[in-house]
Amino acid sequence: MATLGQVKGDLKTNVISEGGLYKLLLRSNKPEGEGFRRWVASVLLPPIRKVGPDHGLR
Repeated sequence: MATLGQVKGDLKTNVISEGGLYKLLLRSNKPEGEGFRRWVASVLLPPIRKVGPDHGLR
Protein backbone atom coordinates (compact mmCIF):
# COMPACT_ATOMS: atom_id res chain seq x y z
CA MET A 1 0.00 0.00 0.00
CA ALA A 2 1.41 3.37 -0.97
CA THR A 3 0.31 6.77 0.36
CA LEU A 4 -0.06 9.57 -2.16
CA GLY A 5 -0.24 13.16 -0.93
CA GLN A 6 -3.39 15.12 -1.73
CA VAL A 7 -4.46 18.71 -1.11
CA LYS A 8 -7.10 17.56 1.40
CA GLY A 9 -5.03 14.86 3.09
CA ASP A 10 -3.63 11.51 2.16
CA LEU A 11 -5.15 9.08 -0.30
CA LYS A 12 -4.27 5.42 0.19
CA THR A 13 -4.04 3.41 -2.99
CA ASN A 14 -2.69 0.08 -4.16
CA VAL A 15 0.17 0.26 -6.63
CA ILE A 16 0.89 -2.74 -8.85
CA SER A 17 3.45 -3.35 -11.58
CA GLU A 18 2.46 -4.26 -15.13
CA GLY A 19 3.70 -7.81 -14.58
CA GLY A 20 1.75 -8.00 -11.32
CA LEU A 21 -1.38 -6.84 -13.12
CA TYR A 22 -1.08 -9.61 -15.70
CA LYS A 23 -0.46 -12.17 -12.95
CA LEU A 24 -3.53 -10.95 -11.07
CA LEU A 25 -5.72 -11.05 -14.19
CA LEU A 26 -4.49 -14.50 -15.18
CA ARG A 27 -5.43 -15.98 -11.81
CA SER A 28 -8.80 -14.23 -11.51
CA ASN A 29 -11.90 -16.37 -10.92
CA LYS A 30 -14.19 -13.79 -12.51
CA PRO A 31 -15.73 -14.40 -15.97
CA GLU A 32 -13.74 -11.45 -17.36
CA GLY A 33 -10.56 -13.14 -16.16
CA GLU A 34 -11.43 -16.31 -18.07
CA GLY A 35 -11.95 -14.29 -21.25
CA PHE A 36 -8.59 -12.58 -20.73
CA ARG A 37 -6.85 -15.95 -20.18
CA ARG A 38 -8.39 -17.34 -23.37
CA TRP A 39 -7.34 -14.24 -25.32
CA VAL A 40 -3.76 -14.45 -24.02
CA ALA A 41 -3.51 -18.18 -24.75
CA SER A 42 -5.21 -18.24 -28.15
CA VAL A 43 -4.60 -14.81 -29.70
CA LEU A 44 -1.62 -13.12 -28.06
CA LEU A 45 0.92 -15.86 -27.32
CA PRO A 46 0.80 -18.08 -30.44
CA PRO A 47 2.10 -15.40 -32.86
CA ILE A 48 4.79 -14.35 -30.37
CA ARG A 49 5.91 -17.95 -30.02
CA LYS A 50 6.04 -18.38 -33.81
CA VAL A 51 7.99 -15.23 -34.72
CA GLY A 52 9.62 -14.25 -31.44
CA PRO A 53 8.96 -11.31 -29.12
CA ASP A 54 11.22 -8.85 -30.99
CA HIS A 55 9.81 -9.43 -34.48
CA GLY A 56 9.08 -6.12 -36.16
CA LEU A 57 10.37 -3.99 -33.28
CA ARG A 58 13.81 -3.24 -34.69
